[in-house]
Amino acid sequence: PSHADATYDAKYGVRSVAGGGRSSARETIGRVAAGAVAKKLLQQVSGAEVLGWVSAVKDVEGEVDPATVTMADVESNIVRCPDQAAAERMIAAIDDVRNRGESCGGGVSCVVRG
Repeated sequence: PSHADATYDAKYGVRSVAGGGRSSARETIGRVAAGAVAKKLLQQVSGAEVLGWVSAVKDVEGEVDPATVTMADVESNIVRCPDQAAAERMIAAIDDVRNRGESCGGGVSCVVRG
C-alpha cells in the first residue's frame, strides 16, 4: 500500500483499489486549496498570520518558540521544522524508516497571530 492506504484500511476496513480514497491527493486538494484561500482572507481582513510547522517526527521533537517563529524559519529545510538541529535528526529518522520500508508518525504545530 502507498501513502495512507494501510492506515485507512486498518482504521475503517476500506481499501480503495483506485488508490488512496480519502487520503489521496485527489481528495485532499480541495481542502488544501480552501485552507490557502482562508489563510489569505484572514491576513487581508484581520491581519492574522497563520503559520504551521512540523514539530515532531518519530521520537525527535523540535523546540520552537511560537511567538517568534517565521515562515522563513519553517521553509528553511525539507521537513519544515524551524529547529535546524532537530530537522537534521528528523531527516535521518525518516531516511532510516524509509530504508527499512516502514513509516513513522509525527506531529505538527500551528500558531495564529495578529
